[in-house]
Amino acid sequence: MNRRMRLTLLALVLVAGAYFVNVEVQSWLGRRALAQTGVHFLDFDQATQAAQTSGKPLLVYVSAIWCPNCRHFDQNVWSDPEFNKIAQEKFTICRLEFEDERTQAKIKAWGTRGFPQLLILQGDQVKPVQVLHDPKAMLDVLGLR
Repeated sequence: MNRRMRLTLLALVLVAGAYFVNVEVQSWLGRRALAQTGVHFLDFDQATQAAQTSGKPLLVYVSAIWCPNCRHFDQNVWSDPEFNKIAQEKFTICRLEFEDERTQAKIKAWGTRGFPQLLILQGDQVKPVQVLHDPKAMLDVLGLR
């Protein structure tokens, strides 16, 4: 193997390594931000059952654990005490991981193409909600203020 080929191979290995390290770091940061929100996110089946029992609409949060925009939303909106309290009083809340194979069919059926995304589900109706990174603006968008 000549020198040029070895350097190319080394560069490819370094780039691949950097990519995987970045994904792990972003995922760790995402898990930490999500844990700090104080929101008890149910899985979809639990949330659907709880929403039927309580009569509350279901607020579905579609995000990716490694997504910087989702992390920003977690840190600025879900972590806001007023938003958190009101949202949990008015909705049954669940979080779907965008890349989880178990949720792909639902996400696709709802027309969700990106994240973070909020959807209000009530009966057969699915209402996409504009995602804003300000808790007071989100309360307004959700009609909670």
